[in-house]
Amino acid sequence: PAPVRATPAPAPAAPAAPSAPAAGTARPGGRLTMTLSSDPQTLDVNTDVGMDLYDLSRTPYDSLIIVDQRGGTMKLSPRLARTWDVSPDGKTYTFKLRDDVVFHNGNKFTSADVKSTLDRYRNPPKDVRSAHVASLQPVESVDAPDPTTVVLRLKVSSGPLMGRLSNLNSFVIHSKSWSEAGNNPLTD
Repeated sequence: PAPVRATPAPAPAAPAAPSAPAAGTARPGGRLTMTLSSDPQTLDVNTDVGMDLYDLSRTPYDSLIIVDQRGGTMKLSPRLARTWDVSPDGKTYTFKLRDDVVFHNGNKFTSADVKSTLDRYRNPPKDVRSAHVASLQPVESVDAPDPTTVVLRLKVSSGPLMGRLSNLNSFVIHSKSWSEAGNNPLTD
């Protein structure tokens, strides 16, 4: 069979220009105030899949793909990944990443961040419980051959893998944050 290719749908037409300038200009810094139904027990999306942490984490973080439910259908849509290919045997997933993403801390997003995130989700430090271990069990290795490419090699083909990568808390975290956390859950 031919490889599966996914390409994002064309972007919707740009809205008409506003008649008056915007009230403010985006700038780094400042404060974001959010209301949550309860306090998350942790800020580490690797250890918790609760909705409160999801609501808090979706502001500074994003996932490779999401399930888009607009228009009454469910389809996979790109977020941090621009495109992806699946090998004919279903055991190799190659993601081409966006090169225009910057983390909330000012660092540029690269494939090293995806690799370190998925590696930590799959093989958490000794004292960190990972909510993602079982869902990523089919993944044998994660490679980052260049800054905008990630390759997942699977032990066996896995139909649910893409849904799992679009899971609510499958956010990609900056690799430096993971290395600074060491054997502890993330706190920033």
